Amino acid sequence: MSNQPQFRVVKVLRGHSSSIVSLDVDTENMRILSAGLDKKVMIWSIDSGRTLKYDHSDVVRSARFTNSHSSFVTAGDGQKLSLHKARVQPQSRLVSSAFFGRINEICCSPVEDIVAVVCNDRYLRVIDYKTRRIMHSQITHTLPTSVDVSVHGLVAYSNDRGSIQVFDPMYKASILGIEMEENISQLRFHPSGHFLAAVSENGSLHIYSLIQKKLYHRYVLNTALKCVAWHDSGSIVAVIGEDNHCYVYDLNRKMALCDIVNRERVDAIVWKENMLVMNLNQQIVIWNSDLDVFSGEFDVSNQAAAMLAHRMQQM
Repeated sequence: MSNQPQFRVVKVLRGHSSSIVSLDVDTENMRILSAGLDKKVMIWSIDSGRTLKYDHSDVVRSARFTNSHSSFVTAGDGQKLSLHKARVQPQSRLVSSAFFGRINEICCSPVEDIVAVVCNDRYLRVIDYKTRRIMHSQITHTLPTSVDVSVHGLVAYSNDRGSIQVFDPMYKASILGIEMEENISQLRFHPSGHFLAAVSENGSLHIYSLIQKKLYHRYVLNTALKCVAWHDSGSIVAVIGEDNHCYVYDLNRKMALCDIVNRERVDAIVWKENMLVMNLNQQIVIWNSDLDVFSGEFDVSNQAAAMLAHRMQQM
């Protein structure tokens, strides 16, 4: 076995005429959802490469599949949130236009019919996209930069002053508050929901334990970081630097595994079932790897997981 995991390009998808800024993957139906600065949203068949194209009047900054994968949600410069049926003949419905600025990022819950939205109007909103009801709204005080929803329904968001807030929108309960004093580019929950990864413009990757409510590990690179994605094993993360390299890091062994050098701009990355999907400017590149032989179960004790589950039941 090699000392480093082997990554190989298995497919390159072309169709956008401008940079891609958002990606999502539906492994159940083997599809990729992309949004670009060309005002187009596209759904790609990973097997055949066929696409469904949806034109928008404004730039879409973020597009996500819903938990059923039969539809997707879009948002961006048009200050509105829309729900679309993933069909050849597009069927779209306005979910909300209660925004007063560009929408920076959205994230759909993997288990519920809700979407979390952060906007330049300095508000975070959690919206039921079927009933169009705003379930939760709170001011972020400064410019919000990223948002994610865990498998437990917790919402995490960051702002440009280095603050991270994790809360339960159903019970309006705060779970964790973090002050990093670094401009956070993106954050993502661990697949189990027990950890949170955040990357900053200072080049730091922070891993926080939601169970122990403390910093689990910090790794620093010599370039600003802008994207982060977890491998399904939960023990390996990939981060994208401002130098457009993809750095793969093993959290169990606390060491870097490899560095994928990209010669074009990368702004979005998703990792699902050993498929590492990223954009290279206007293209989508799908990488495959042998990471299964490197990854192991992340250090999450059954007792700690049970404690979190018990707390969620009591809220």
